Amino acid sequence: MADYARAGSGGATHFTDKDALTTGDTDKVIVGSQFDDEFNAVLNAVADKLDEDDWASTAEAKDESSTTKIISPSTLADWSDDHSGMVGDMQGTVDPDADGLWGWDDSAGVGILFTFTDGLAFGDGVITLEHLGFEDLEDAGADRILFWDDGGGATGWLQGTKGVEISGTELKLVDVSAGAAQPVVITDGTFTFDLSSVTTMSIEDVNVAQDGIVMSDNGTVKVLPLDEGGVDVIEHADAIQTFALADANTLQVMTGISADRIWTIPTNADEAFKIGTIIYTSDRDGGVSGANNIGVLGDTGVTVTSVLRSGTANTHQITTGGTAAFIKVATDEWLAVGDIF
Repeated sequence: MADYARAGSGGATHFTDKDALTTGDTDKVIVGSQFDDEFNAVLNAVADKLDEDDWASTAEAKDESSTTKIISPSTLADWSDDHSGMVGDMQGTVDPDADGLWGWDDSAGVGILFTFTDGLAFGDGVITLEHLGFEDLEDAGADRILFWDDGGGATGWLQGTKGVEISGTELKLVDVSAGAAQPVVITDGTFTFDLSSVTTMSIEDVNVAQDGIVMSDNGTVKVLPLDEGGVDVIEHADAIQTFALADANTLQVMTGISADRIWTIPTNADEAFKIGTIIYTSDRDGGVSGANNIGVLGDTGVTVTSVLRSGTANTHQITTGGTAAFIKVATDEWLAVGDIF
């Protein structure tokens, strides 16, 4: 809009100065040309000014419908606030001096500039992963488990092998046949062992100080070193006894015998020893006088056979200072071997 400038302000006519002159002064007279210049200046100013209708109202600014009106700063603020406030928030944002991404914080009700911390990076209009190796992972092409590979220092895909399968949301066992490098057989989730593919060793290869046998210690798998093998030695006081399951495959020793002692082998119904069980017995020091012995007798219904005698109710005595073994060969049948008479 052109500014109205009184003609006199440019040096042509200054009417205030004329008012200060005395009456009769020829310079106090106003001529027509002076009026023309003044009125033309007013006319030009009025023609160039903006009318009230030229300014957009707040409603018109929010509606964004007019293409011929101008907007004031306060109306512009009203417009930006009406459009989620993000324009005003953007205008008030200070340069973060870092890559960022515009977004809306619904809890605060404002537009904000998101910045990126560990694991995410933003640059050249692209958001990328940059933590723990995620950025290097590609489509595995199959069901996999995401895990941390500490040796590689990155994440990776865990793949099931040798009987373990990942399917959907399940980690399960699948049927696997035994092979030369895999003696385990998995069928319907059940483990069995096929030892036909396991390499054997000869007695010459055994190192007693290093090798051992895998055994179950009441359900716990352990290794029994060969140099600790043998039978358990059980020492008894000077008394009679009846063998129990705990005596299987042990050496029963009695010392300081003051009289002949009878040890009894029970029936299978009382103590169900496994076929092949061996019970070793020993009169280690021959008794107090050297004349007392240990005799082993089968209980009623138990047959004990040796080279000397066979049948029930037969006592097999161990020679003074001798050792004998009693081996179960049938349900209620035992063999006696060793220093007996």
